[in-house]
Amino acid sequence: MKYEEFTVGQEYHETVRITQEHINAFARISGDQNPLHTDPEFASKSIFGRPIAHGMYGLSLISAALGMRFPGFGTIYMGQEVKFFKPIFIDESVQIKLCVKELQPEKKRLILTTTIIKENGEVAIDGEARVQFNPDLFSFEN
Repeated sequence: MKYEEFTVGQEYHETVRITQEHINAFARISGDQNPLHTDPEFASKSIFGRPIAHGMYGLSLISAALGMRFPGFGTIYMGQEVKFFKPIFIDESVQIKLCVKELQPEKKRLILTTTIIKENGEVAIDGEARVQFNPDLFSFEN
């Protein structure tokens, strides 16, 4: 897409299934080996009763959607305000919802609401991202 094609209120949705393999890989990469995420026996004794995804893993799903699909290639992630409301459980499908809240055409920036919704309809993560979108800046021609 071109920047000029975005409109206030425009939405993007995708669904992702959270697996233990995803969480284990994120734990290895991030260094956050908290057993609340990686050890079902330990997590069973927590207030959640089972393993939960890292909050930052949920946020990384938003980052991936922004950088790869909406707006997509040419996106520079400039900032994120976020609140974590509910845990995301292993083997749960979540919906990533992005919505254009504001356009700043002079700098080709967008303000987007960023939400992750659990299978039961509860909001797990909610926030707002500021991105710059200009795929023309990323030319790979010699």
